[in-house]
Amino acid sequence: MVKLLGVFVLSFFTISVLAVEFIAQFKKEYQLNEFLQKYYKVNDRNITALDISHLNLGLRSFEIDEFKGVIGDFSIGLIKELYNDKNIISLSLDRNLSLAEVQENSPKHLTRLSQPQSLRKGQSLDYVYDPTGGIGVDVFILDTGVQASNPEFSSRVTKLADFTGEDERLIDRNDYIGHGTYIAGLVGSETYGVAKKANLFDVRITKKNGKAKLSAVIRALNLILSNSKITKRPSVVVIPLIMKKNAILNGAVEALIKTGIPVIVPAGNNGEQACNFSPASAKGALTVGAIDVDTDLISSFSNWGACVDIFAPGVKVETTSNSARGEKTIKSGTSLSTGITAGLVAYYMGMGDNGWQAVDRVVSYSLGDKIPKANLESKPLTANRIAFNRQGEPNWGVSP
Repeated sequence: MVKLLGVFVLSFFTISVLAVEFIAQFKKEYQLNEFLQKYYKVNDRNITALDISHLNLGLRSFEIDEFKGVIGDFSIGLIKELYNDKNIISLSLDRNLSLAEVQENSPKHLTRLSQPQSLRKGQSLDYVYDPTGGIGVDVFILDTGVQASNPEFSSRVTKLADFTGEDERLIDRNDYIGHGTYIAGLVGSETYGVAKKANLFDVRITKKNGKAKLSAVIRALNLILSNSKITKRPSVVVIPLIMKKNAILNGAVEALIKTGIPVIVPAGNNGEQACNFSPASAKGALTVGAIDVDTDLISSFSNWGACVDIFAPGVKVETTSNSARGEKTIKSGTSLSTGITAGLVAYYMGMGDNGWQAVDRVVSYSLGDKIPKANLESKPLTANRIAFNRQGEPNWGVSP
C-alpha cells in the first residue's frame, strides 16, 4: 500500500533550485506595470507588452485580448510568491508539447485507461497515449515465464533467471502455463500493453504445477537489485502472485522498494480484505484491485480495503497468450489489473519519473468517485480510484 506525497511541495523540490522558466497568467484587470513594480521595482506606468524587452529582466510579455501575462526565468522564491498572489490566476512551467498517439479499435482496458468517463455501449475504442512511455525501462515479471517468441513482444523479452529448480529440458523453456505471458502482454505488448516500448524481463519463479516458493521470490528480488545496480536503468517489479500475510515476503518487498524500485502487486482474488495477504499488505507496494471495465464496479472476486491503492480493469481482459503464433486470450483476476498498472508505472518512468514519483503519479492521476458508491458500502476503507493516464498527457519532469 502506498502513501501519497504532497502535491505542491514535492513539485518544488524536484525542479532546479536556481531558476526555472515559468509562464504566469494575470487576472484581466491586472496590469503589466503593476506586476513589474511589485516584483522588479520598475516604476513606469507607460510600459506596454510591446516594449518590455529593453528592461533586460529576462521577461517576455504577452497579451491576447484578455489573456495576458509574462514568461520568464523565475527563482524558486519568486515562484512561491506568485503562487500565492491573487492577481496570478495560473502558473505553469514552460513545458514541451508532445504528439499523442491513438491506437484505434484498442482493447477495452486500454480505452478505459485513457478516458475519464465510463465506457459507453457502442463507443469507439481508442487508446490515447504518449509513444515515449516505457522507453528504457526494465520491467521484471516474477511468474510462470514469458513466451518470448510471441510476435506481440517485438523481441523485447529477455530471460533473466529461473528459480523453480525444474529441469528445463523437461519443460517448455518459455511459459508452460501462460500466466506470465498474460501479465507481460498487459505491461508492454504491441496490442494489449500500456508501455509498448518497455524492456520485459522473464524471471521464472512458478513451477509447472502453478506453485512458487517464497525462497524463489526472495532470490529473484535479490538478483533484480543486483542487475539494476549494474545496468543503472530504471526498473519496475511485478509480482502477480499472492499468499496469506507473511512477514518475510513483506519484508523482502519493502526492502527492495526502499532502494527506489517500485513493486506492483495484486490485491488478491478472495473477495475479502487485502490486508490479510502478502505482498498486498507490504508497505510501499502499489496494490491493485480489479474492476469490470463495462460497469466500473469492483469485481466480485477482488480483494478490497485499506491496503488497496487503486483499481484497474480485471474482468474479461484481452491479452497475449502463450502461443508462439501471437494469438490472444481473455482472462480475469487482480493479476491482470496488476499488469496494466505496472505498465502505467513503467510508462511514466519512461518519461523521466523515478520509481517513487511514478507510483505517486499513478495514484494522484487516478479517477476518483467513478466506482459507484453503493459498490463500496460493504467494503470499508476502500479507495475509490481507477487508473488513468491523463489521455496521453506528457510527463513534464516534475512530480504530480
